[in-house]
Parts: sequence; structure tokens; C-alpha cells
Amino acid sequence: MRQFPYLLDPLKVLRLRMVRYLPPENKTDFVNIYVFLDSFMLKIACTDGNIHGIIYCANCGKVSELNGTNTMQHKGLRFFRLMTLIVLVAFGLRLGAAYYWQSRVATNEPGLYFGDSTTYWWLAGAVSQSKPYQFDDWQVFRMPGYPCVLAPLFWLYGGEPPIMAARIENALLGSLLVVAVGAFAFQLFHDRKIALWASLLAAFEPCTVITSVWVLSETPFCLAMIGQLSVLVAAIRAKSKRQLILYSAWFAVLSALTVYFRPSWLYFSLFALIAYFTYSLPSLKNTTTSSFCPMKRAIIIALILVPVFCLCLAPWWIRNYQITGRFVATTLQMGPSLYDGLSPTATGASDMAFVDEFRRIERERATPNSKDIYEYRVNERMKKASLDWAKTHPGRVCELAVIKFFRLWNVWPNEPAFANPIVRIIVFLTYTPILVLALIGFGVTWRRGFDYAILILPAIYLTMLHVIFVSSLRYRVPAMLCLMILAALMLSQLFKNQSRDGHGAVESATK
Repeated sequence: MRQFPYLLDPLKVLRLRMVRYLPPENKTDFVNIYVFLDSFMLKIACTDGNIHGIIYCANCGKVSELNGTNTMQHKGLRFFRLMTLIVLVAFGLRLGAAYYWQSRVATNEPGLYFGDSTTYWWLAGAVSQSKPYQFDDWQVFRMPGYPCVLAPLFWLYGGEPPIMAARIENALLGSLLVVAVGAFAFQLFHDRKIALWASLLAAFEPCTVITSVWVLSETPFCLAMIGQLSVLVAAIRAKSKRQLILYSAWFAVLSALTVYFRPSWLYFSLFALIAYFTYSLPSLKNTTTSSFCPMKRAIIIALILVPVFCLCLAPWWIRNYQITGRFVATTLQMGPSLYDGLSPTATGASDMAFVDEFRRIERERATPNSKDIYEYRVNERMKKASLDWAKTHPGRVCELAVIKFFRLWNVWPNEPAFANPIVRIIVFLTYTPILVLALIGFGVTWRRGFDYAILILPAIYLTMLHVIFVSSLRYRVPAMLCLMILAALMLSQLFKNQSRDGHGAVESATK
């Protein structure tokens, strides 16, 4: 092997010298191509991306076999090593961020920065000890997904885990998310370089890093969301009815799982199917006789999604009905969340100070002729107050929508706690190129099929959601993970073009 250095990477030979011998329309599959390279003569054939042939050395007269399978194995091993390195660096970065963040909030009791984190922590303790699932008197307050993720920590530490354990757990999940993003990119484009670029962006993007160390549901939700989108792509590309049914069922299961982590994701699967129906309408004119035309495929996915999705959420629905006597799809936080986003005091940022006042009013002047529980009445009171205000102030509603849009997609943090100039510069220099490249990537891929256009759906859905409710940079993280895949596509193409230019210069210099 030492006498034939080009055997180590036959694809390099193709890039450097063989491109000019191949017809432009047939560069992936060819037979019996003869290349004379210095003292070597190569006879090469390529089928389905595998290179086979012989190499002859005029100096020593030796003949060796050239087998592309070894090259593919070598490239696979190199890909595995690079992905492992990226994941290890991602975990180290998140672990360092976790220790830094914990040192900042250590003065808080019990070391939690967000109010949501406190409620998750409390409910996780209740789950671990098989106590009633409620926070103080609020029984339909949080979805049980993230508390169930935290509950094993309470078992492991005998009921009193340190907050740092939860941050390390989230850092591990965040590192796994880096792998998931890369795997999803590879599923879409069948290109290892795109997968590596996508994982690299997910590993280092600041908002993705910092949300991985907060005691919040963002990271496990994002993992479930990537899985949800992945099986939807698999269903769209299914080659048999059995595969289509199987992947559609998994899509329903993972859609329900995402809702258990984040209730606002309840309508995403419906939104995705409506988008798929709309995208598939032109296909009716061309493939009406095909058993796998996009429209028929979308109908099958919908027919499987609805019953399986409802079955997965049924335990939560039954539990809520037993408590409230009403159908509650997710939680009784719709009213507070809506009033937080649409009210006389709304600014686009979250400020739940009004909740205590509404609770006091409901205690003192209960809603007349209502037999509902107190928690349900408070939720309905806030919802009604928000909608009544919005009807009478349409101009302010539109103004708030614009403010929330820019808060969601701002090029640097909105919150004063993250107003450090260095933090702003880091966020700007990472977020802006990803967004620009992703928009270009979407323009390149959306006509190829809905399985590529799906990458933009989380961004659209979250934008529609958060121009109504409050918005912040952390709410765009799920959308950014999909945009990173589009940006990775463009980065791969950019560096591939530069590589080709460099190889062309080498060819010119050796002529």
C-alpha cells in the first residue's frame, strides 16, 4: 500500500485528474475509464458510487486491485470519528455553560432562575414520590413530560437531587440533540458532510447551548420534535404501504410526545398535514392513477395520525376530565398565557404579575352561575379579559404582533440580563449567517419535494404562535435547529465549490 499512495483515497484521484475525462452528465456511474497518472495506469469502473478496478505501476510492474468498498468504510470511520469529536466538544461546552450558569444563580433558592423551572422541579418531586400531580392548588398546570424526565434524579439522589444534576442531564440531552440534528440532515440529503455541518452548527449555536443547561423543557422537546419530523419525512418517502402505515403511526406517537413536553405544539401535526395537502394539490393533475401520489399519501397519514394521536393523549385527557368535569386538551394555562401576550400591560415580553390579581378577584367575586372548579374559572376569566381587550384594541394588537415578531427573530438577546456587548456580538455573528444561509437553502430545496420544505414549517408555526403570545429568543430554538440543516446544505456546497476551484488550479499547474 505504501507504494501506491493513491489507493488510500481513490476519490482524490477522481477529483484531481479524472473529472476532465468524464462526460458532465455521467460523473457518478462509469465503466472502463483509463487514466495515466505519472508512472501509474488506472483502469476504473464506478457503479452506484462504488469504485472498482486495477492500478498498474510502470516502475515496479506491480498490479493491485482497487476497491471502493474500503474507501467507503474508511470514509464511514472518519465520519464516525468526526461526529464523536463534535458531540464530545458539544457536551464539554454545555457542561462548562452549566457550571457557569449555576454559579450565577446559586444565590436563588433552590438555584433556579426561571419561575417555570421551579414548577417543573416541584412536579418532578411529586412524580418521584407518587404524590398528587399538582403545584400548590393547581392540578392542571403543567404537562407531565419534563417532570417525568427529571423524576429519575429524585430517585437517584434519595429525594433531594442538586440542581446541577438536572443541568448535567439537560447537557447530555443537548449533546444527543446534536447527533439527532446530524442524523436528520443525513436522512434528508444522504450526505455526510451536510450532516457534520448541521451537527457542528447545533453544537456551537449560543441559544442552543444555553437552553441545554436551563431546567426547562426546551431540550427534550427539541429531541422529540426532530424525531417527529424525521418519521414524517420517512412516511413521505415510504416505498410500500406497510412502511407508510408504520411511519405514520410513529409520527402520531412522537407528535403526542412533543405535546407532553410543550402544549403549544398541539396543532403542529395538523398544521404540517394541511401544508402537505396544499403542497400536494398540483400532483393531482399528474399522478391521479398512482397508488402513492402525494395527496393519497397525505390522506393515509392523516387517517392514521388522528386515532393514534388521540389514543396517546387519552390518559391525560381522562385525568383532566376527572378533575375539571371539562375536556382540557393540555393545561389550564391558556388564559394566563393569552393575557400575558394580549392585554393593556402587554409589551411582548413575559410578565405574569397579573395572575395573583385575577386569582384574588375570582375568590372574592366568583363567576356567577358557574359550577366549574376554581382553577378552571380563573383560566376562563383571564382568557375572556384578553379576548375582550383585543377586540376593542385591534391597532395595539397589530403593533404588539410586530414587536413580538422582531423579539422572536432578533439578531441579539432582548432581555437586559443578556445585554452584555460580548454576548450580543456572539449571538449576532452566529445567528445572522445561519439565517441567511438557511433562507438561501430553502429557496434552493423547497421545489424538490415537501420532505425538504418541511424544514421551514417549525419557523412558520412558531412565528404564527408567538406573534399572539409572548416571544423571546429561546422560543425560536426548535425552528433554528431545522434552519441549521438548510444552512449546513449551503455551507457544504460552498466549501465543495471552493474545493473544486482548488483542484482545478492543481490540474492547471500540473498540465
